[in-house]
Amino acid sequence: MAELLVVQTLTEKRAEVLGRIRAYEAQIAQAKPDLAHVNATIELFAAPERQRIRYMVSHGFFKRGRDRRYLHEPSRGGWHDEYTPTR
Repeated sequence: MAELLVVQTLTEKRAEVLGRIRAYEAQIAQAKPDLAHVNATIELFAAPERQRIRYMVSHGFFKRGRDRRYLHEPSRGGWHDEYTPTR
């Protein structure tokens, strides 16, 4: 009889511990994105030398006299008409 009581008590304790573990795992899952955002923000403020302005030279991408608005106007013969790759 005492053995049944011990098994029952241990089973209840196991369920309690398992429930706490699942709750902690849910909290961890919620905290991971928060931590990622905090780390990214720290990186922005702590290491400004790594955040140099990145740019690329854009001359040569457009024909003379064309501008970027031309790319967004496919109905007027946009980029796909002139820059369709040939095989």
